[in-house]
Amino acid sequence: MNVYRLKSIINSYEVIDLDIFEFAEIIGDEDLSLVRSQPRTNESLLNTWGTPSCSFSKEYKQAERYPDISFWGTYLLMSADAKRAMYELLNGFGEFLPIKVEGCEFYLFNCLTFGLEDKQLCILKYSEGIEDGLESLAFNSEDVQSKPVFKSKLQGSRTLFANEKFKQCYDSNNFSGLRFDTELLNIF
Repeated sequence: MNVYRLKSIINSYEVIDLDIFEFAEIIGDEDLSLVRSQPRTNESLLNTWGTPSCSFSKEYKQAERYPDISFWGTYLLMSADAKRAMYELLNGFGEFLPIKVEGCEFYLFNCLTFGLEDKQLCILKYSEGIEDGLESLAFNSEDVQSKPVFKSKLQGSRTLFANEKFKQCYDSNNFSGLRFDTELLNIF
């Protein structure tokens, strides 16, 4: 089973104009502690969310079409159509946070799932005797075959990975906005 690192389309922009301070205000996080820790702790945001509003970023103000699924920070921003198509697949692995963007319905998908790494195939990298990331990353295929989108504790919780089921759903719906990279440590 293939595992992919999810990435933004090259030379793309975030679709929504929402900064981290506005996001913190929405969830009532005055000192930004939750904003900084949430991707790592997987704390749910539903109880404090509501349905906030924001604008499209200036790059999308006049756009006729928006990406179906794109990144906003560590979250996936999904159109209403993408959320409907992906709901059955993703429900139980994260939460859909509704957001109105100039009257249009979107959702931030907050991934709350970690994939289990295959420790025998993961190699730590060292620089001058100090741990400095990974040389190789692999996941336990039995574990991640049932997790359409997940994070890695070893790689860091700000990167999203996907299994073949997610990619098939994305492709079969002709969605736009993401790249799928089989080189799991490639940041570009």
